[in-house]
Amino acid sequence: MQFRARAWTFSFVAVLALGCGSPDGGASREVAAIISGAVDTSNQAVVAIQGAAGACSGTIIAKQDATGYVLTAASCTISIDPTLIVQGDDISAPGAIGYRVAEWQAHPMYDDGSREYNFALLKFTGATAATPMIAVATPAEDTLASGDTVALSGYGVTSVAGEASTQRRSVQVAIDQVTDLQLLWSQASGGACSGDTGGPALNRDGDRVVGVISHGDIECNAVGVAGRPSAVFEDFIEPNVGAPTPTDAGNGSSCAVASGNPGHTPLIACVAVALCLAVRRRAPL
Repeated sequence: MQFRARAWTFSFVAVLALGCGSPDGGASREVAAIISGAVDTSNQAVVAIQGAAGACSGTIIAKQDATGYVLTAASCTISIDPTLIVQGDDISAPGAIGYRVAEWQAHPMYDDGSREYNFALLKFTGATAATPMIAVATPAEDTLASGDTVALSGYGVTSVAGEASTQRRSVQVAIDQVTDLQLLWSQASGGACSGDTGGPALNRDGDRVVGVISHGDIECNAVGVAGRPSAVFEDFIEPNVGAPTPTDAGNGSSCAVASGNPGHTPLIACVAVALCLAVRRRAPL
């Protein structure tokens, strides 16, 4: 299974509020921002994903040398064409770090109707020893059951009619139903919404990704659904994480807002470069 090298056609209109909307505008939509939650400064590996047609969330789950991997939702790769990964408690603040998406791979069994197998991996270069990550729960580690509490984290809207947050936010929910592939919970007291799609559901200790936020009702107040990455750990995640490509020093693959950060340029410079590049070199995995 190979990653798909992406073409660089990026327009810097972050349109975070668009999230990963349902293409048919129906009763179901991709959930992206956290409602009734709090600012999350703990889960540094949870990142914002921006693209030409919107934004989603994700989690840095692994890195090898300068190569990093973000776990997100397949629906995000289809609907927004991801181009930029942004790491930071507030992605608009100085110090936020941007990584250009080099390649991505959606799960081959993803179904846009049922949203089953809603998983994708984004690959980037520019990772360092300081780049945070949260590992995915293996099948043996995933012991989730109905009634267990998970923490949802993302950069989505904070109200149905509101705009997406530039700050990472988190909220805890109790799982109502666990299937082989999905987790379901009530959003009556808060939960995920537009822009949080692809973000993680974290276990009680916060050290394992046990869910990938997938979708929910249009008002974000009835039910939320996440895919269980442990179900695809052995046949999708593990085989695709661990084959790093050589770092291309000429690509300027990461950047940071903070001035004086050695080896990085301002985030806005990365955006300017993206605007000037119509097509990026295709590279094999």
